[in-house]
Amino acid sequence: MNKISQFWQELKRRKVVRVITVYAAAAFVILELASIIAEPLKLPEWFLPMVIVLLCIGFIIATILSWIYDIKPEGGIVKTQPAHKVTKEVGRVTSSSWKIASYISFVVIIGLIVLNIIPRSNAKEAPEMSIAVLPFKSLSDDQEKQYLADGVMEAILYHLYKIADLRVIPSASVEKYRDRTKTLSEIARELNVNYILDGSFQKYEDQAKLIVRLSYGKEEEDNIWADEYDRDWSDIFSVQSEVAQKVAFALQSVISPEVKKRIEALPTENMEAYDLYLKGNESYSRSWDNFDLNKLEESIEYYQKAINLDERFSFAYTGIGRSYWFSAYLTEIQLNKSEFYRKSKQYLEKAISLDPDNGWAYAELAVVLHNWDWDSEAAKENLEKAIELMPNDGSAYIHSFWLEFYLGDSIQLKKKLEDLEEFYPNAGNPSSNNYLLLLQCQNKYSELVSIASEHFNDLNASLNPVISKVLFDAFLHEKEFEKATLVLKYVKDNVWNKSNYHLFKALLHAKKGDQKSAMQVLDSLNISSEVEFVPNFWYAAIYASLEEKDSMYESLNNALNNRESGLHNINFYSAFNNFKEEPRFQEIVRKMWIPKDDH
Repeated sequence: MNKISQFWQELKRRKVVRVITVYAAAAFVILELASIIAEPLKLPEWFLPMVIVLLCIGFIIATILSWIYDIKPEGGIVKTQPAHKVTKEVGRVTSSSWKIASYISFVVIIGLIVLNIIPRSNAKEAPEMSIAVLPFKSLSDDQEKQYLADGVMEAILYHLYKIADLRVIPSASVEKYRDRTKTLSEIARELNVNYILDGSFQKYEDQAKLIVRLSYGKEEEDNIWADEYDRDWSDIFSVQSEVAQKVAFALQSVISPEVKKRIEALPTENMEAYDLYLKGNESYSRSWDNFDLNKLEESIEYYQKAINLDERFSFAYTGIGRSYWFSAYLTEIQLNKSEFYRKSKQYLEKAISLDPDNGWAYAELAVVLHNWDWDSEAAKENLEKAIELMPNDGSAYIHSFWLEFYLGDSIQLKKKLEDLEEFYPNAGNPSSNNYLLLLQCQNKYSELVSIASEHFNDLNASLNPVISKVLFDAFLHEKEFEKATLVLKYVKDNVWNKSNYHLFKALLHAKKGDQKSAMQVLDSLNISSEVEFVPNFWYAAIYASLEEKDSMYESLNNALNNRESGLHNINFYSAFNNFKEEPRFQEIVRKMWIPKDDH
């Protein structure tokens, strides 16, 4: 008999195999019970891992003891004798109870494996862990308090952004359901999610009440859980953290210790500063209604007051940094642009120094790095960091999409659009900004015109700044001059687009072959430049449409030397397409993305 066979016989003689079998069955049962009671008893996350560790330790101890000791059939525990000292008769003596226990344990183990490891044919697949958080209702009679409910909802959403295996719809996509008339199941289908979190909030004096409900959106009124929190206002951060973690647990999502630590971190200990920060967020949101610089200025004032109360409030620095770069984007005054971008970068870098885990700050800083510093590599690195910290934050993916558009890489842009569709269900729709930008980058002008005919019949009412640029250029390229004229009228009448009116007008004249009228617009721009800033990039686009190559390159170089951020809009205008393969043009494009410190 070989040594392995002898060892196996010895394991059986000492009943080690039977002990292992019985122990394994008991361990399976204990684990099943532990997993069943963990959720209803709200046991901490370390409970199940601790049970597994204890069972492993117990397994080692049971195995060792079974090797050393034996239970006599007539009762009592004795030390097991070595094999050479045991007679054949003694070796054959065994307890029938051990046999019964072994058989039962074997059956239990097989049954648990069948139930838990081998998939059953009639088992349903676990639904995807996708969720939308609808705007919370304010229970206060004072509508001015809505910003508090919005702030609580955004904070919970911000925590969910950090959990990698969830798919979370951004707040921008759910805003239209604020005054909802649709059922939860209808909303879930439209947003392509399985779960919906909705709630209501009220703050009265120093108390706060939050009511939340998690529903399986595919089936109406299928509530998973609902809870009500009556806490001190100063405890609102722990409530927001608790709700986010409870949602993740209900969706069977795994939260790593590192992410859990970030979720539970306090943004500030100064509740007055937090209130001012939320007011700043509200003003910033309202600035998007009419691209209102006054609202942006108001948001900056709120954020600054919050910083004055808590100089280590990273989110307040992030908010003010975001408002400054958006102000730079909206203003037509070049000196203001420079100052706004400089301040934006200063505040965003401060936000990151105070909280290196502030993924939001990295995403916003990336905007400044590619718009102002012209450092595309640094911008990409910051976006990657933002996505690492908040893998479900749609804004980081939006910024990444725009960066690829500015760089003119249509292949990468298509991939970024696919990423966006995970978070913004309508991102790939033909009428969306993102899809139109992809077609623009691919130079598919005839398709753009077809989409305009189908989705934008009223060209004087249904446009926004991005769509107006894209469609105007497509109409020019396809010589649809009547439609281009309608867009031009919209630009003239619209406050936000009015600044582009003279540029568009000159481009239209040039494309129609009316060089004289185009030059008259250039003359008027020259007069205007004596009292206000006129972008050199505008001159370059007009000269490109007139095929005045030398003047175009001179204007492009002037724009480059002045570091005009509008230069990155070069992919909006097909007039440059005829020159893109020329070495002089490619050199200018290359320099557009060289960091300013390297010039």
